[in-house]
Amino acid sequence: MVKLSDILINNYYVKLASIEDKSTSGDVKSYEFKVDSKTDKISISISITDGNAVASIIRPDGSIIKINESNVRHTLLSSVIVYDVNNPDIGTWRVGIKGDSTFAINIAGNSPLSFDNFKFTEYSTEYGSLFETDSFPVAGTVFAVEAAVSDITSDVRFELKSRSGDLLETLTFNTTDNHFETKTIFLKEDFIVPHEDFVVYAVGKDENGIEFQRALPQKITPQTISIITPPSQDIPLDTNTTYTFHVTNHAEYETFNFMAIDSKGYAADIEPHAAAIDKDGYVDVNVTVNPGHNKTTIGDKSILTFLAYNANDTRSQNYAIVESITVNNVSYQELPQNSTDAVEIVIDKNSDIHELWLNKETEK
Repeated sequence: MVKLSDILINNYYVKLASIEDKSTSGDVKSYEFKVDSKTDKISISISITDGNAVASIIRPDGSIIKINESNVRHTLLSSVIVYDVNNPDIGTWRVGIKGDSTFAINIAGNSPLSFDNFKFTEYSTEYGSLFETDSFPVAGTVFAVEAAVSDITSDVRFELKSRSGDLLETLTFNTTDNHFETKTIFLKEDFIVPHEDFVVYAVGKDENGIEFQRALPQKITPQTISIITPPSQDIPLDTNTTYTFHVTNHAEYETFNFMAIDSKGYAADIEPHAAAIDKDGYVDVNVTVNPGHNKTTIGDKSILTFLAYNANDTRSQNYAIVESITVNNVSYQELPQNSTDAVEIVIDKNSDIHELWLNKETEK
């Protein structure tokens, strides 16, 4: 009996291609992908989400894969067909689809040559370096992006493709940095986010000079909502602290809902909960947090996640994250000069945080 885990799990799982498309009756659609010298197994998954279709897998020499071949395993899982091919031929393969259907094609491989990440970053003036953003990219905006490819490669470039596999743009990166001899970091400082969904591919040549391609597993959906994140604050015990999130709508007039979730359960109020925003209009949303009073929480970090989403289309959304540290609501600065009040230093056994308590004794 074939297990799904046997099909999907291998030592070096990498994605070679990711396609979502549709075909009409009588048409044959063809999708190419490259197999390099560092890939010793491929898994081709074809999922028919609507309608009916016939699929063919064509080798670089033009021959069609047959299910009874010794190095081929064919598995049918409901509406999903999976072809596992051991020691696949090097070169350009094709998947052919004929029928009236909507479908997805996902091609994975077993290889140490991997496309590890494609990160949207922003510059932190506090730390003087780039950090990964805590939000979804907004269509038409400019980001610095960082990508990483493992294993020895050459002539690496990055391609943006539509979900149907059409080439949208080829990116030229202006700097590279080698790490640990097996990973290369690429940086592009002026990446303009497209206005449509896209998949990022890394393409180039492996160490043997054979062309390769790798794809990120997930598609990237540019958003039309941007959020300016407020600066982090220390949040005192028994005290309301308010964060104001600046939400801008870059698309047509819509109504948006707002949510806030705190990792420690400190979120107490949000105002407003919803708002109608014109194109290029904005609204400020206030989120109030209060940690209550519990000495064991002093010095703890809480993470506040703010979400804004289109009330009529939840695919249109964005988020922002703020980290806070819980502090005592009594500080050294609050002690009056020349005070006759006794000051006791209390050390909580559960932490290294010193707490100040005022001993209100009346002078005799």
